[in-house]
Amino acid sequence: MSSLTSLNLQNSKIEVIIPPAIRNMSLLANLNLGRNNIEGILPPAIENRASLTHLNLERNNVEGIIPPAIGNISSLTYLDLSYNSLGGNIPWSSLGGLLKLPILCLDSNQLNGSLSYNFDNLSSLEVLFISDNYLNGTFLLSQLEGFTKISELQLLDNFLTIEMNSNWIPKFQLWDLYLSSCNMHVDFHVFISTQYNIREIDLSNNSLSGNILEWLWDLAFLESLNLSYHQFRGSLSSKFSAFDAQYVDLHRNNLQGNICMPHPNVQFLDMSENQLKGISQKSMKKYGPSQLIYFSLANNSIDGVSPHSICEGPNLEVLDVSENNLIGNLFASFGYCSSTLKVLNLENNHLERKIKSIICLQTLKLGGNRLQGPIPTSLQKCTSLEILDLAYNNIQGKTPSWLDKLTNLHILVLGSNKLKGEMPLQLAKLQHLHVLILSNNHFSGAIPSSLSNLKAMKNQTKISNVLQYSNSSSMPYVYKMEIVNKGQFLEYAKSLAMVRCLDLSGNNFSGDIPQGIGFLIGPKSLNLSRNHLSGKIPTYFINLVKLESLDISMNNIIGNILGELQLKYLC
Repeated sequence: MSSLTSLNLQNSKIEVIIPPAIRNMSLLANLNLGRNNIEGILPPAIENRASLTHLNLERNNVEGIIPPAIGNISSLTYLDLSYNSLGGNIPWSSLGGLLKLPILCLDSNQLNGSLSYNFDNLSSLEVLFISDNYLNGTFLLSQLEGFTKISELQLLDNFLTIEMNSNWIPKFQLWDLYLSSCNMHVDFHVFISTQYNIREIDLSNNSLSGNILEWLWDLAFLESLNLSYHQFRGSLSSKFSAFDAQYVDLHRNNLQGNICMPHPNVQFLDMSENQLKGISQKSMKKYGPSQLIYFSLANNSIDGVSPHSICEGPNLEVLDVSENNLIGNLFASFGYCSSTLKVLNLENNHLERKIKSIICLQTLKLGGNRLQGPIPTSLQKCTSLEILDLAYNNIQGKTPSWLDKLTNLHILVLGSNKLKGEMPLQLAKLQHLHVLILSNNHFSGAIPSSLSNLKAMKNQTKISNVLQYSNSSSMPYVYKMEIVNKGQFLEYAKSLAMVRCLDLSGNNFSGDIPQGIGFLIGPKSLNLSRNHLSGKIPTYFINLVKLESLDISMNNIIGNILGELQLKYLC
């Protein structure tokens, strides 16, 4: 292959070390080995390729340091070593020899050291990605003073402190700027306001304060804005309704007043964890439910009757209005939501009365309200339901036997209600169920031995399709829930798909603990406390090798605990 000029093996499942035979390809200009499983260090055969213009090794397992000799490949115009295991300092002095290089991607490695370097030799750079490493120290943005072509800059998720002169006006025009978690405490007003072509801004988690910057709504080309985890205050003016970025994240600030419904182009809007009072009815009449896909007003101070019209959006998939002061009839407020809706989270409000009917979703979270009556029969049509949480209400009656029709159910939380009767045997037919919480009710009778048939509780395989609710990976919805584990309420979010939990505590179950529970080797938490169980601890409990928390207190269990239960298996 001595005449080969381009070799593209991207995403080919290659697992071997880069072969030294590449040195024989003297005319090789384009080498793309990205998205494989290549291990080892970068061989000299690559470092000395004088003809190379394009080198892509992203998303492999390449380790060691970045060889300074790469700086000798003066013809390079593209260098992507991101998402590997490279460590050590970035050899900036050597990379300064890459005078023609416009694209440099070193993000998501284990690189360390500082960025205190004169970048003048790299003035051809247009794209600089070095986020998600261990870089430290102070970086002055004015070090990029000589750059005129740079358009994409990503320095987020390091240990850097970003500083700049508050009146600095750069010579470049950015498209993308990512400076999340960079310990910024400076006024960036002049810097950003001069970037007329900017498309994406992420300055999240920098503890900036002051009034929300109204001029942001005038950036004509902005598509994505993330100013979450700051201390911005004030209210959103009517200009916000004309702001047409697709992605807007302003959660965890101190914003007040009413929120105006956004421009129809906005698809993602997260205003959670602020101090908002409600939704402007004037903007609601003007813009209606808009084209939103994801809308969160969770953890604010929204009170009064539920803003039901927002769930009628034609494209809405996720609506979270939890942790507010909503009142009224659930069905009257949210009974006519869009057919596209997949996630509805209304937990911890003051919604009341009987649940007459429920729209079919993937996730329905109504815990912590004042809902009454039985579990509605309309639920049995919701075969796409994956998560159902009705805990901490006044739900009454028996658990319906038709729950086995919810064949995709992964998580069922009915704790702290007034349910009674025996546990339906049909629950054991839910093959995807890996979290079952029926605690603090009035269930009676024996615990069904058929629970041993719960397939998802027999292993620790990650449930791949749970918690995926949006068509866009940039608009994820992370379902959170608290589980009693080791005597504490622990919150699980991104790791929830790996959790296996069975909680039947605080009921009137009687009889022996069924041997079949010992076959559920997956659970990390098993709570059978505060019942009327008797007999000995099943010998099959020795199989619970994944168990982190076991609570069988306040029952009538007998026997020798050291003989019946081998504690060496408990973490």
